[in-house]
Amino acid sequence: MVIDEWRNLVVPINRLPLDVLCLIPTHLPSQGDRLRVTFFCRHWRKTFLQYPALWSRLRLTGRIDGHIARTLLERAKGSPLHIAFNSLLSPFHNLTILSPFAQQIRSLKLDIRSSGEVKNIFMVIPGPLPLLHTLEIDATGDQDSPETFPLFNKAEGLKNFLLHINHSPSLRNFTFPNLTTFNFLTWAYEIHVSQLLDFLEASPTLRWVRMRIATDLLHEDVPPERVVTLPCVNTFFLDITGYGPGCEIGGSSSFCTEYAGSPPVMPPQSSHM
Repeated sequence: MVIDEWRNLVVPINRLPLDVLCLIPTHLPSQGDRLRVTFFCRHWRKTFLQYPALWSRLRLTGRIDGHIARTLLERAKGSPLHIAFNSLLSPFHNLTILSPFAQQIRSLKLDIRSSGEVKNIFMVIPGPLPLLHTLEIDATGDQDSPETFPLFNKAEGLKNFLLHINHSPSLRNFTFPNLTTFNFLTWAYEIHVSQLLDFLEASPTLRWVRMRIATDLLHEDVPPERVVTLPCVNTFFLDITGYGPGCEIGGSSSFCTEYAGSPPVMPPQSSHM
């Protein structure tokens, strides 16, 4: 056995520096492949198990055993975590395994069936979330409005926020004062302009904004004297497609604008948005 290990060490690929060898599994396409490569030989297994960053990306669905998920989280040690949760494939029922690792989460991607799942995830990892940099929530399969509830409000360092949702956006559920990127998509029956403006105003460090809105009823519930200035924005994209008479903006049922290189001031002269 010892002789076999010695022979294995002199194989050309195993004479690579360890930091180079550890790059191999980072190019593998799936979590399962990264697991399987640790059984190639003892040298590889020892090397890869001692490389925490390799285990920092975890995809949670019902297809992964809870024990395996916890093992991978523990292998990551103190590395920033990138968690993807997908309940569309099959629900993962043991989200409590994330609780001890909440302060390590760097990015969180949620592909979910309903907005209620967002609340459940927040209850499991209520924070603080000092490292959370990117939050993506795709709940476009949901038809029910979520309860009003402050979500991920302890992620004060969040920079990138993607929200794709079907119902009224309930943006007041989210407050990210240091946000720089906002990607918003909704097919809600009705939208309150005041919610959008409140959210933008609460994120003064925004630099890139993209909002695509398809709605039957747009409530322009904003006093004409209100002005929201976004001093840091250099790219601003707004696309509103209306299907009902309440959606007229500046005399048109569809409004699309882009800004680049100069900060936009909202509302524009012809509309509240």
